[in-house]
Amino acid sequence: MSEDEPFLRAILTNPDDRVSRLVYADWLDERDDPKAEFIRLEAQLAELSPGHKETQVLRQRRRELQAQLPAWWLAILGGLRATRSVPDPARVGAVTEMLGRPVQFVDDKGYTITITAAATSGFTDAVAYLEERSQWRRRRWGDPFEWESDFHDIHYYLRIRGKDGREVAWGPQTYNPFFGCDVQFMEWYGDAVLFIYEEKHDVYVSRFGLNEPARFHAIGDNWILDGCQLAHVGYRTEVQRLSIPDLKELPPLSEAEAIQLDLLPTRPGE
Repeated sequence: MSEDEPFLRAILTNPDDRVSRLVYADWLDERDDPKAEFIRLEAQLAELSPGHKETQVLRQRRRELQAQLPAWWLAILGGLRATRSVPDPARVGAVTEMLGRPVQFVDDKGYTITITAAATSGFTDAVAYLEERSQWRRRRWGDPFEWESDFHDIHYYLRIRGKDGREVAWGPQTYNPFFGCDVQFMEWYGDAVLFIYEEKHDVYVSRFGLNEPARFHAIGDNWILDGCQLAHVGYRTEVQRLSIPDLKELPPLSEAEAIQLDLLPTRPGE
């Protein structure tokens, strides 16, 4: 157990308790840990209105710190900001090393098994990874087998393995796995992993853990995750929102409101 696990557990249990956060910041200060500044900065921002003159400066410093601090830690504190990205090969490599297996191999049934995205929890030492299992096969049709054709037998599984070796798996919601499962985000939020991916028709955000079943919600093609909420837009003009990590719907925002709160999702490249 890490030294600060009791503080982090307290925050996970009661995310709105500002006193426990500031006590944690004092503890970090005593150890010259830069994470203390982030906690105090978040407390300052919570006291200011979105239009306050100091807000923009504090938000800029917040982004600088977010780029320096561990994503899993920011997620627990409700301070992670992210947009769509491609899976990091270094994270995949780290997880495969922990699992003692290669990134890709062929099993005894001829299926190519590939880990396409992964995340390690610095909090519990659990690992999560998306596994693709695929093989081109020949199917015989008709009676009695009038013709044959090739088809791609492909499946995806989000797998989690705890420090104790316990494993669980979930097949992500998809119209047809043949069209892919493109990972846009994967990170640990305490004891569960938050996973955003695109299939043929939709983008989904899901939450899955060793001790909880998978939950998922379709979102717009363009999204931004900021702290305890995820803002997304699709064909509607309003900015839709979900609470993070429990995926409950929040009241939508107008474009002007989203801009003021720095929550307007943009298309890739904009």
